[in-house]
Amino acid sequence: MAVSELDVVYATCPNNHKFGTVKPTGTMIKCQRCFRELDKTVMVMVPPRPAEPPKRIEVNWGTEECRTCGDTATRRFVGPCCGSECAVAELRKTSHLMTQKPAGRS
Repeated sequence: MAVSELDVVYATCPNNHKFGTVKPTGTMIKCQRCFRELDKTVMVMVPPRPAEPPKRIEVNWGTEECRTCGDTATRRFVGPCCGSECAVAELRKTSHLMTQKPAGRS
């Protein structure tokens, strides 16, 4: 991510000077107020930015036929099913396949 794309984050030096920066997290920067007012070089680490929530991707599968109930209305599908209730029913219907041994094996 380029520096210009980062959000402003606020850092505070040990002398309680607060300032904003767009520098990357973990970068060491000089407190300009300490340098001007106290003639001291005080280095401050840029704090971490708050985490952004993950973006949820919604998929509209269109007018597919639900594998469980046969519904063909335009709605969001969960895999081959038209909703969570049909998805659970489909899993229950096919879960016995996971416990069976493949044909031809002993």
